[in-house]
Amino acid sequence: MKLPILIIRTVSVEKLAPVLDACAARWPGHPLMVVTSPARGSELRTDPRITEIVPYATGATGFEQPITCDHELEAVVVPVANRGGSGYANVMRACRGLRTQTWFLASYSRELTALSRTAWNRRSGMELALQCISNVLGVLWGAWVRWRIRIANTAR
Repeated sequence: MKLPILIIRTVSVEKLAPVLDACAARWPGHPLMVVTSPARGSELRTDPRITEIVPYATGATGFEQPITCDHELEAVVVPVANRGGSGYANVMRACRGLRTQTWFLASYSRELTALSRTAWNRRSGMELALQCISNVLGVLWGAWVRWRIRIANTAR
């Protein structure tokens, strides 16, 4: 039996369709499993390409908990809205514990780009580090602006 392909739904149903087509073309005969929120699973059940829906309750900030799957997987595919996959660090981090042979980003909903486990972890780590740096810079910038306003108001 062929190992399943796990697709993490991060896009709308319309944008997921080309990802399903690309996965079916790259891995013919492999079962396609889709991770999605329990409330959204019903809109995917009628798609004949999808073998199984894996429910995942996302929090307010997205993918907070690790994604669990009982199967060993051929590949994990994450659809992204840009070529580099920036903005998906939380999804990548949630997928780290999955038992898979390969990792893929589906940029522009159809171009599959393979990543090694090291590259996968490095991308998510780098993005998280950049988020922390930008948060610190935002706080410092806000403090500087408030200080400048206070100085301008006292000079009047």
